[in-house]
Amino acid sequence: MTTKTSTLQRFTFQPGNMSRYDLLFGRVPSSPMNAVVPSCTSSTNLDGGYLLVWLSRSHAGGVALRFDGHFVPCAGYMTEKMGKMLDGDANALLGFLRTQGIQTHIDGDHWTDCGQYMPLGGAAEFDAACNVVGIV
Repeated sequence: MTTKTSTLQRFTFQPGNMSRYDLLFGRVPSSPMNAVVPSCTSSTNLDGGYLLVWLSRSHAGGVALRFDGHFVPCAGYMTEKMGKMLDGDANALLGFLRTQGIQTHIDGDHWTDCGQYMPLGGAAEFDAACNVVGIV
């Protein structure tokens, strides 16, 4: 029998929408039931995937999403799987996934490709690694 392990890291993500997200994120082994995972862009992946946990309940509990690494998650998929969640929170979590190199589809205005919320009149320039390189 082969045992695969998971490695999760803990992050505090502050995207600029006046929220702080306590997150666990990392690679996980594939599920034995992993056939086709529905998403905004469906595919099949037997190599495992990712686990995102938002510790939204006093940093001790919350909601989780395991997803295939070969599809593009979107806000609708996240809110369906993670339960009641504001669109802003879903977009912020998608922005976090972008900072980890995951391609996502962020809905709505004011969200940068690096997952930072920029209200009207505010903007920042980011390099390819999502580091702030200037304010415009």
